Amino acid sequence: MLELLLPVSFGILAGLARLLDPLGAFVAAYFGILIIWTQGVGYFLVLLLFFFFACVFTVMKGKYKKRIGVGEPETGRGVNPVMAKGLLPCFFGVYGDLNLFVGSLSAGLADTLATEVGVLHKSPRLLKGLRPVPPGTRGAVSWLGWLGVLIGSLLVAFCAHILLDASLVIYAVAISAGFLGSLVDSLLGAFMPFLSKYEINVLSTLAGAGVGGLFILAL
Repeated sequence: MLELLLPVSFGILAGLARLLDPLGAFVAAYFGILIIWTQGVGYFLVLLLFFFFACVFTVMKGKYKKRIGVGEPETGRGVNPVMAKGLLPCFFGVYGDLNLFVGSLSAGLADTLATEVGVLHKSPRLLKGLRPVPPGTRGAVSWLGWLGVLIGSLLVAFCAHILLDASLVIYAVAISAGFLGSLVDSLLGAFMPFLSKYEINVLSTLAGAGVGGLFILAL
């Protein structure tokens, strides 16, 4: 019963708080059920904290973000962003590989924080040509954005270390995956404008999982 109650309660609360729209909340709760049934409460709590930290940084300076046109909709995140950043971590979590799970999750949170923190920089630069562009431009980078990447990566590593009893190596996995995933996201955004941001999110989390896979081979 607990396995069902926790994810469903999370989905309901996220919907009521308008952090997710109804379909996004349903999919997030479904991911939670899959994780908690296959891997237990620890993996679910890591996913829950991933969502919590993403929301905290999303609402930070929310009025400013909406004023420049980069804020989240009033109804909350929909199914597309939930799938784009949650599908691969859920898959690797169900599969039960900690490095792949943490790598993809770190890439997802690092990229989210890179956007939510980086948009506060007044003059980011586009990777293509390094010219100054308005905040929120796809493919733009700034030192504030990279600080967000580091914070996101460390948060995922800390959660995995405490809740999943991961070794200290997990910090190297998370930081490497976070930076590579965010770099892939920025490069695709700058050089492949035909890709949607959700397609780019999937590819960047896949890159993060790839880093986790390299650590498996190396160790």
